[in-house]
Amino acid sequence: PLILTTDVEENKLKGRTTKAEIYNQIETDLKKAITLLPPTIGARYYINNKYIPEAILANVYLTQGKWSEAETSATNVIESGKFQLANVADVFLQNSPETIMATGYTYYTDEKILKSAYPGAFLILPSGALKVYLENMGPSLSESLLNSFESGDMRKANWTIASNAGGYSNPLNRVFSYKYKYETMFDPAVVIPVGREEDQKFMRLAELYLIRAEARASKTTPDLIGAASDLNIIRNRAGLTNTTAKTKTDLIEAIIKERRVELFFESFTRWFDLIRTNKADAVYGAIPYKAANWKPHMKLFPIPVAEINYNPNLKQNPGY
Repeated sequence: PLILTTDVEENKLKGRTTKAEIYNQIETDLKKAITLLPPTIGARYYINNKYIPEAILANVYLTQGKWSEAETSATNVIESGKFQLANVADVFLQNSPETIMATGYTYYTDEKILKSAYPGAFLILPSGALKVYLENMGPSLSESLLNSFESGDMRKANWTIASNAGGYSNPLNRVFSYKYKYETMFDPAVVIPVGREEDQKFMRLAELYLIRAEARASKTTPDLIGAASDLNIIRNRAGLTNTTAKTKTDLIEAIIKERRVELFFESFTRWFDLIRTNKADAVYGAIPYKAANWKPHMKLFPIPVAEINYNPNLKQNPGY
């Protein structure tokens, strides 16, 4: 339900709101935030400038297939001059000029604000004496993802790490995300070099280039040159040559692939890409260890039974 009032009696038995109404409200709220917030960039951990809701709005438009609107919002952020792409090795630093918004710190010292809100990045490798422990907890990269990196991609060299401290039988496949390199919560002996402090990114400039690239390639009158230019900016930053994709279909496929190797392990991006491009059934159905259990209805999560018990006007999603 979309709840916009504080009337308990009205709200407690309110039924499901349509997807269109939800997206309309999201757009309305973000547009209002853009008008109310200043262009001045403050601390990156709060929604305190107009470019943060503008970047989110670009993503909302992309999700709905509103290509022209997505292009416009992404362009507003890119051409603001407030953010710049960083070197691959510096993207996840606290002082990265690429950061539009970060969601908190990896865990450093007790005086850090938001210290208890350490992100999913806290399961990183290496981590001193606890490597084996973390290898058993943290997910390794899939073979499919590893094979998606092209030869010479600096992101694979800088953002992944092979680790097999436990001596497992498949060491070549035990490759972990290495976007965040220092972990002090589990191992206080780890020393973070001065100037290499990190935080987890909620949204960064590279994603806006890829949003605009896809929007330009997908709109009714495609701008394939502009889309390729945006894609190449991200590829060149990673040490890769320009894309060879020429047609609309090939270019969109290349952009989705680029999103995978650029944004892996960030905000469930791959999941949402597969859902919005209608590729989830084909991809998950082809993964050996998922195929037996994957069903098309799983593209929607189940509504918690407790919520349905509270409110009989809520109906469970199909298949559950």
